[in-house]
Amino acid sequence: MQNPTFRLVCFRDYLMLSAAVFAACVPYTFGDTYTFTDVGSLGGAKTEAYDINNTGRIVGWGKTATGSNRAFRTAPNSAVSVTTDLIPLMTGGSQSFAYSINSNGIVAGDGNQTQGDRAFVYNGSTVTVASPNGSPIGGWTYAGAINASGQVAGSTSFGIYYTHAMLYGGGQTKDIGTLGGLNSFGYGINASGTVVGASELPPTIDFITYTHAFAWRPTTANGTSGTMTDIGSLGGNYAYAFDINDAGAIVGGSTDAGDIGYHAFYLSAAGATMKDLGTLGGSSSEARSLNKLGQVVGYAKTATEATHAFLYDDGRMIDLNELLPAATGWTLTAARGINDLGQIVGLGTNPIGETRGFVLNPVSTWAVDASGTWSTNSNWLGNVPSGAGVAVNLTGAITSPRTVTLDAARTVGLITFNSPASYTIAGQSLSLSGDGSGVRVRS
Repeated sequence: MQNPTFRLVCFRDYLMLSAAVFAACVPYTFGDTYTFTDVGSLGGAKTEAYDINNTGRIVGWGKTATGSNRAFRTAPNSAVSVTTDLIPLMTGGSQSFAYSINSNGIVAGDGNQTQGDRAFVYNGSTVTVASPNGSPIGGWTYAGAINASGQVAGSTSFGIYYTHAMLYGGGQTKDIGTLGGLNSFGYGINASGTVVGASELPPTIDFITYTHAFAWRPTTANGTSGTMTDIGSLGGNYAYAFDINDAGAIVGGSTDAGDIGYHAFYLSAAGATMKDLGTLGGSSSEARSLNKLGQVVGYAKTATEATHAFLYDDGRMIDLNELLPAATGWTLTAARGINDLGQIVGLGTNPIGETRGFVLNPVSTWAVDASGTWSTNSNWLGNVPSGAGVAVNLTGAITSPRTVTLDAARTVGLITFNSPASYTIAGQSLSLSGDGSGVRVRS
């Protein structure tokens, strides 16, 4: 594909080419399109990475050299540093865990403190404690996820008796109730304040308690009043929703009819029926996170019943271990988070048997929410794409139409467009060359 005045505009469902340009639609292949990074250590033998935002900041927790568990937040696209990335402990606390980070770099997690276990919010300098039901005494609070507005979905307990899903924001903790049973738990939240999780149902006549996934939707966006709805299951009596994207699509895990199997599910924003995402050949799977492009990550059993991290994309479940560069010696066991650029974090086992957090970076991927020149390295995850067969991803980094300017002639292989906002490629000539070369527009 070559034209000295080349201009290409692509949307998620729409492709427009200048008259002198021909674009081939080709099958999507992964190939060598990811790089792998060890998130690193806090001095101990274990690290877990739970979430990554669009700037590449990673949150999670790890063991220190003294054996304590500490929450961390990294610098953008960096491994963890024990000297700069530890999140301060709450007053009187000895351990903490971070689970979620929003677009502004604000973190939600939990840990212990003088009056018991508490959820916290960390803005980079200050740790704010989420008190149970607005009171500083009695009960506990636990974090699940944080949205762009700083609202936190989680759980709050009432002594030793029961636990309810909560919505925390503005210094207040809101009990959002249950589906009629005793306990419920909040795990995910999107930009509008919709919370997803799991709740017990009323006991059966035989005093059996089942659990279903729920969505609690606020009456007004980011409000504190709303309605909890049972979103069902894959036919079984148990289902858990772990994440929701801003479009309203939900992922989690559910048992099937007869409660024989437990599989990852995807429920579209408009869908009434959960989609079974299957497994990696084994007995079970669970979806933990999704991005605005609908890419899903989690973990699943293989045919040998080993637990492996997966990416579900383009209608298929991919073992993330197949995307590892050769001879790393790692086994990726669980994926916990994926951002809108397609960066994936999770945990695995390194060559000496330690549990470590990891990040997989899709390359080369446009990484800034701005227009810019093709040859500027900081605009890309990985190196500036150039060369026959090289894959280029123009995906979820942008929130409004942007132009990528070719300031020099380039040759690449496959260009994938997958974004609700439009990309324009303008400037010098662009050639497509190599096996499977072409332009792919995701729907």
